[in-house]
Amino acid sequence: MWSAISTLLSSTTTTSSAPARGAALHSARTSTGGPSTEEVPTDFRARLALNDSEPQFELIQPLSGPGAHQEWLDTHGPGFHHVGIIVDSVATTTAEMNAAGYDTVMAGEGFGADGDGAYAYFDTTADLGFVIEAVEPPRAMPQPDFVWPRQ
Repeated sequence: MWSAISTLLSSTTTTSSAPARGAALHSARTSTGGPSTEEVPTDFRARLALNDSEPQFELIQPLSGPGAHQEWLDTHGPGFHHVGIIVDSVATTTAEMNAAGYDTVMAGEGFGADGDGAYAYFDTTADLGFVIEAVEPPRAMPQPDFVWPRQ
């Protein structure tokens, strides 16, 4: 079964009818295309489709605003973007990944139904060919806009 959620990603994700919480940070790019140390708050909209089995797959369609997903599409075209790994602490994982030389390209929090949950994307493309996402899961996800197949 697949759930579709139209989301306003500003702190991570919230349902399309709810106001965005917090602020997602998207690392700015320099004129040479490399990451800078500047973190820029950003609001963007994306449509997500999630399956309810393991492993979970996400289909992500950027709708508006800047973000790591649109940047990937602009650079690499459609296809595989990231592997998500569940962690106890996104803050701790971010410090460890940054210390290991992997830049944070986007991060946020508050995508759960109760405003909890956090994530961070790390640029591991030079070593792995894709992005790694650290996810601190929320207690509950927002209700989907629809479920397929429809019941």
